[in-house]
Amino acid sequence: MRFFYLFIFFLLSQGVVGQSVRGMVLGADSGVVAYANISINNFTKGTTSDLDGKFVIENIEKGIYEIKVSVLGYKKWKKKLEINSDEVFLNIDLIPSSINLDQVVVS
Repeated sequence: MRFFYLFIFFLLSQGVVGQSVRGMVLGADSGVVAYANISINNFTKGTTSDLDGKFVIENIEKGIYEIKVSVLGYKKWKKKLEINSDEVFLNIDLIPSSINLDQVVVS
């Protein structure tokens, strides 16, 4: 009987946890963007893109989240995302930004 309840619990938990977000981070000017920070609001996990711009965040419960991507040299990107299937794939296109610094005079 214990085994039966454990088996039912296992089956039910598979529908709640186990979804993943996969994707690729691209830059308009340079192709793939490596080492971009990817985070999801109200979720303790995050990740960075690899050398090929790919990323994976696993074990996400179904629901609506806001995903954010940031990396130096590009404008921050964010989007509301509904996770209701086992896997969501995103192609994220970042827009380059320039940072202007004031002149520094050394005397």
